[in-house]
Amino acid sequence: MTTPTPTRSRPTPGIAGYQTVLSAAQPRPALPEYSSLWGPMDDELPQIASGKESLDKGLGDAETAIAKLVPDFSK
Repeated sequence: MTTPTPTRSRPTPGIAGYQTVLSAAQPRPALPEYSSLWGPMDDELPQIASGKESLDKGLGDAETAIAKLVPDFSK
């Protein structure tokens, strides 16, 4: 049995775009309130994926709902 030789992959533009965001990212504390933030996303993602709602509207609706759950989240 031989071990596969690693190959060098080319940078992917989509992934490279995350580097800018990740360099400025700050971890959030593990608070119980943050688990509730996934509820609005759970509601919107099926609507977006099925085409019943646009990406911008669905994420905007989720953002609005999240802001109501944790008002200081975006600060």
